[in-house]
Amino acid sequence: MAKGEQARSLPVARLKMLIADRSSAVIRLVLEASESSAAIVVRPSPLLTAIVTCFDLMWERAASIGVSAAADSPLDERDRELLSMLASGMKDASIMRTLGITQRTMTRRVAQLMALMGAQTRFQAGLQAARRGWL
Repeated sequence: MAKGEQARSLPVARLKMLIADRSSAVIRLVLEASESSAAIVVRPSPLLTAIVTCFDLMWERAASIGVSAAADSPLDERDRELLSMLASGMKDASIMRTLGITQRTMTRRVAQLMALMGAQTRFQAGLQAARRGWL
């Protein structure tokens, strides 16, 4: 990433794919780690167009990850992680399970972050943090 590569994280993605120059794609058939490395190679076709469109939509929803968060960020690592999950559209139950927090803690932290960002919705708070370079 230090040399210009862009990376994003989408915790709820259930598809592993590689797209090269929008002219071919490789999709793994098995998501779990296993000895099988079965994959489909897709060449220019309506299916490739659909795969590229799917990728673009997932890329837009994903939270950007960079070399480091902005130095002026008032957020700690846990807040950035929570906001990243909010920006990606994760459900409360998934966020609480991932972070190991209770509903009360989740509600309190989200309210504080929304106030800090001046956001009306949780999703908007995540997007505001990403735009400010805090994620």
